[in-house]
Amino acid sequence: MASICIDGFNIALPNGSGIATFGRNLLTNVRAAGYGTQVLYGPRHGRSKNPILNEVALTDAGEGPKGSRLRRFYRQFREPMGRTLHPVTPTGEVIWPRAGGGMPAADYFWTSQALFSDANTRFRARRRFTEVRFGDGATAPDLMHWTTVLPLRARGVPNVCTIHDLIPLRLPHTTLDNKRAFLALCRRIAREADHVTVVSEVAREIEGLFQLGWKEYYLYFGAVEPKKNLGRIVQAYLASGVKTPLVVIGGRAWLAEAETALLNQMRERSGSMAERLLQFDYLPYPMLMSLARGARATLFPSLYEGFGLPVLESMLLGTAVLTSTGGSLPEVAGEAAHIVDPYDVEAISQGIRALDMDEDYRTALEAAGRLQAARFSPEAYQARLKAVYGRFGL
Repeated sequence: MASICIDGFNIALPNGSGIATFGRNLLTNVRAAGYGTQVLYGPRHGRSKNPILNEVALTDAGEGPKGSRLRRFYRQFREPMGRTLHPVTPTGEVIWPRAGGGMPAADYFWTSQALFSDANTRFRARRRFTEVRFGDGATAPDLMHWTTVLPLRARGVPNVCTIHDLIPLRLPHTTLDNKRAFLALCRRIAREADHVTVVSEVAREIEGLFQLGWKEYYLYFGAVEPKKNLGRIVQAYLASGVKTPLVVIGGRAWLAEAETALLNQMRERSGSMAERLLQFDYLPYPMLMSLARGARATLFPSLYEGFGLPVLESMLLGTAVLTSTGGSLPEVAGEAAHIVDPYDVEAISQGIRALDMDEDYRTALEAAGRLQAARFSPEAYQARLKAVYGRFGL
């Protein structure tokens, strides 16, 4: 039976992102398809002669030994032959954390100390990938599937990489990634990977985590406070009669009780009404962006905004937007969104029905939104700055 190995870079995180969920769902589906499953980890601890300690290292929340500076330098830069991976077989003695999803659906694991951090450091410094080879003692996989962009390549087997998004480049203000290194890494993967899968995999992530279909839900995301108009959004949504679910993501700010009263009452009811309304106080940013990309439309008819970042983010991701005449929102949205009076519940409701029934209309807004969002690119911003400064002879 052929085996597939995936990286555990996100699966190992104590608060896994949407990519961690993607990885776990991938393992489940790979196994259901009749393949063996394996996971590659890069724990802080080195290999032990004790098999229990080797498994403990995969889930240990404590700080591991970093080793001497010379040893770390050797790991990162002085390994022309790459890194040897060592197998770890589950012992049945270690309780994996339920918060992280428990033990992944894998037959066994491979490890190499600090693999991911060392590989990233090496790539940033020297733009070189770290090759890994599967050591003795277990059956090497027949294919390596990297679930995120990493400067690693498995020797002797096909390498498949999933690129979920280009958020560090499209929305650079939202991440702390080294943007030059990220761009170089994506280009290298595009050239050298045996196969690349891209954003369509987000649909599986959304379905696996939220039981929502691609483009089969509406989304509101932002703070929950009076100016965001959530109360009217929920009222208009219910009045519209559409069956497409509404997902609300936002932590409470101030005076939120009146805004969430109707939402909470509807969610407490049993039956289909409660199933159509989903609410989350917080989601990791990559997971939020996956939901924004997969939404039928973002609903953001705020009473007033100085800018309205959710509108721009949704447009960049190719999602239709319903927004309002409040503050700067018409300037941000241009003619690329369905714009309503934020105080008019019936107008909001009609807008939701229009988006729900007319796929051609949504498609046109998606295309127009991408063009509109380009007006707010770094290059466009720099041009506007030069125009202002140029008035003073600069």
